[in-house]
Amino acid sequence: MQGLLAAGTLPILAFGSAVFERGQVEAVRHAGPLVWAALLWAGIVSSVMATTLLFWLVQRREAGRVTPYLLATPVVTILIGWAFMGDVLTPQILTGAAIAMGGVAVVALAERGLRAGAAKA
Repeated sequence: MQGLLAAGTLPILAFGSAVFERGQVEAVRHAGPLVWAALLWAGIVSSVMATTLLFWLVQRREAGRVTPYLLATPVVTILIGWAFMGDVLTPQILTGAAIAMGGVAVVALAERGLRAGAAKA
């Protein structure tokens, strides 16, 4: 599905880039290793591998047990930006990350508690 979406949007985005931007060929020629690594990461790891892992997990566990961990995506993104791109972690960002992870913990613990209660009954 993601491949079809990418194939469908490529002509539109290429047209928009040709009309509104300049120097694309030079930018590609002068792209450094970090740019290519980021492109490979986005294309392979965060798209193909992540989707494959999600489908594999959903086949083996209930969707309600697997999908709450998707809420960790913004936190992982923040950490990658901080570690590799020099992003600054402000109190607002850290608070948001803590709230997101707290939500994941609440959902995971509530699900575990419901499962334990059902096992006793």
